[in-house]
Formats: sequence, C-alpha cells, structure tokens
Amino acid sequence: VDESRGGPSVIDDLTTVDVLNESILLQTLEARFRARRIYTDNGPMLIALNPYEELPLYGSDQVELYLDPGSRKLQPHIF
Repeated sequence: VDESRGGPSVIDDLTTVDVLNESILLQTLEARFRARRIYTDNGPMLIALNPYEELPLYGSDQVELYLDPGSRKLQPHIF
C-alpha cells in the first residue's frame, strides 16, 4: 500500500482488501491507473488496464528484474 503521494492507497493485491465490492474495486483500479500502475494482482489472476500510451514496463532491465526478484517485493507485472 502506497499512501506517500497523499492520495488514496494504491493496493497491489486485491486479496489483501478486507471487503471487496464493485465500488472498492473500481476505486482501486482507478488509483492504480492514475499512478501508472496498470497491473493489479487478484490472487492467481492479474488484472491489466490499457494505458493508451507507451510505458517503460517492458525493457530488458524489467525482464531481468522479474526473472530473478530475489527477496524483493515487486509490483504486479505481466512477467
């Protein structure tokens, strides 16, 4: 959860939400979209939003990071 930007929490995994309903789901996805975090975990399922712009998410540095994350907790990602 990231509240450092002063806005609503940006939740990485929807399974950590105590109560999940349509309103909370949409608020969470909107907050992540505005933070340019287009991937959201939902247990074994990954929710992806189309940003309608190119984001620096698929470079070789990102691939390497997700191939061997070590002990780091990484943002949800297609890799």
